[in-house]
Amino acid sequence: MPEVITDIEIPASPGLVWSVLTDLDSYPQWNPVITKLKVKGNLRSGASGTLVIKIDAGKPKVLSMNYHEVEPGKAFSWTGGVLGDWFLRGLHYFRTEALPNGGTRLVHGERFQGLVFILMWPMLKNKVETSYNKMNQAVKNRCEVLAQTGHK
Repeated sequence: MPEVITDIEIPASPGLVWSVLTDLDSYPQWNPVITKLKVKGNLRSGASGTLVIKIDAGKPKVLSMNYHEVEPGKAFSWTGGVLGDWFLRGLHYFRTEALPNGGTRLVHGERFQGLVFILMWPMLKNKVETSYNKMNQAVKNRCEVLAQTGHK
């Protein structure tokens, strides 16, 4: 099963990183990859929602998804795709790890399945990885701005 795993060290507390990741209404302000993320009801495991994703200069795509894991302060993931597991499905995740220096390591990745990824993975891997690293940098930048304005 193809997977992308990226990480970045952020000079901010896990609580601040978590608040950036779960402040879904602010995604359009700072996130270059996931430009919209919505949840029906409360953010919790099993909740459904939608997201708008933009990879490279391509056209934004709207996907339905279900929140898979929501462990406050630690892990946040969802599953989504197109035409069922056989065609295109992913488990997108974020994990935060406290660092001894008071910062946070953000682990950001996705496990893919389906015909699209089996056939096209060699062409998609670098694009997906580049996009996730771009998003990681945006999370870091957002945390640094918020930390400078007194958010913890």
